[in-house]
Amino acid sequence: MSIRLKSALLALLAVAAPARAETVADFYRGKTVQFVLGYGPGGGYDVYARLVTRFIGKYIPGQPNVVLVNMPGAGSLRGTNYLYNTAPRDGSVIGAFARDMPLMGIMGGNPAVQFDPRKFTWLGSSSSSLNDAYVLFVRKDAVTRTIEDALRPGGAPIVLSGTGEGATGNDVAVLLRDALGLNLKIINGYPDSGAMFLAIDRKEVDGRFVGLSAVRSSKPEWLKPDTSMNALLQFARAR
Repeated sequence: MSIRLKSALLALLAVAAPARAETVADFYRGKTVQFVLGYGPGGGYDVYARLVTRFIGKYIPGQPNVVLVNMPGAGSLRGTNYLYNTAPRDGSVIGAFARDMPLMGIMGGNPAVQFDPRKFTWLGSSSSSLNDAYVLFVRKDAVTRTIEDALRPGGAPIVLSGTGEGATGNDVAVLLRDALGLNLKIINGYPDSGAMFLAIDRKEVDGRFVGLSAVRSSKPEWLKPDTSMNALLQFARAR
């Protein structure tokens, strides 16, 4: 058999040989996975996300590098829309957003919602209402600083910071305002939890609804006996 014929046969065999299917480990090996967070740095969600990105790569086949991308805006709606409409759908981008975002998508009525929550793949959660709670914290030097003050007709409102519709802190405040008649005024537009904590420190607002776990990680002094904050009510956990 001539050398030319042998080469042709080898080339033919190489073309005909079935390609080995790429495994999950092959896909992720050497890659960088982006973890898109719908909030800025410094808040409770940011703490969770940094913890996840630090370790999750070890448990993904191929052990890719995982980096955090903060994408604050509209109570994490901006990041949620990005994940659904723009981010690659090959597993190289994952993310986290406010727990009320899926409900916003199902209820409809908000033209800014550009995603179908039923088409997301749920990976897990860092907390739940079974072991966490949303608490109304108000500065002790605020004009309205008790539940009785907030229920008094004609009294001054408790001014709360918020990010936007769909964030749990916002939605819980609206629910309790409408259901219990609490005199609450919500100032939306803060980009993330860190900005809302800072607004309270600067006395721009009186307080906020915030997850107990976020307070423990970002503002543990609020839970001390000599705190400058009042915890007026708790939403969720029984104790």
